[in-house]
Amino acid sequence: MIIQRVAAAVKHHDWSLFLLEVLVVVVGLFIGLQVDDWNESRKDRQREEIYLARIYDELAADIENINYGIEIAENRRDMGQLLIAALADPELAVQDPFAFFSAIEEAAYTFHPLINDFSFQELQFAGEFGIIRDVALRQALTEYYNKIDNEDQWTYLRVHAQNAYNDGKIQVLTLDQQARVVTQDPDAKFTPQETLETLERMRTHPEFVAEIFRASNHYDAIWTYVKWRDAAVQLRDRIGRARD
Repeated sequence: MIIQRVAAAVKHHDWSLFLLEVLVVVVGLFIGLQVDDWNESRKDRQREEIYLARIYDELAADIENINYGIEIAENRRDMGQLLIAALADPELAVQDPFAFFSAIEEAAYTFHPLINDFSFQELQFAGEFGIIRDVALRQALTEYYNKIDNEDQWTYLRVHAQNAYNDGKIQVLTLDQQARVVTQDPDAKFTPQETLETLERMRTHPEFVAEIFRASNHYDAIWTYVKWRDAAVQLRDRIGRARD
């Protein structure tokens, strides 16, 4: 209809009508484009909120996992300190034999917190990282996950120390003693004599004693995980403010 009216206006040299019809077309196109842009923007905001909500929840899980990792590392550090102290004071081993044998078994165990980066990776692979409007927030997200990746590469050193410790542990704990510790049997009793004999066996293997100092320290794990936890808390709080 508009094309027919424009054609009629040109045919009759009715330039006022012609300009009016052209103006109607231009305004209609402009409004249509604006509506399309608004719809796309609304969809982007919805996707942004979905991604931020998912990352927020993943960070909450990260914090929980990291806190557990810190707790485990601190517990294993305390076990190592018990073993070192028992070398100087055997009475510490005799006071709580089960704790002493558990420390020999577990002092070098490592626990690596699971870091969830599924939504961040999806944003990148889908080419939608730009839907997050806050440029500073995009930078903070990138820095957080890059930090984890960069420092995660040294995990193999802790695993190597644990393996070396386990190799030495075989020379100190008998299979029966290890089974009693691993099963956490409440009726598993370690006599004072058995405890002192095991402590003496530990003394006769200086390479294992050296591994106690090295593998049960867990300082680097605690230090690393505390940094991860603090970064996750800051990023989660920042996302929370962005969603308000």
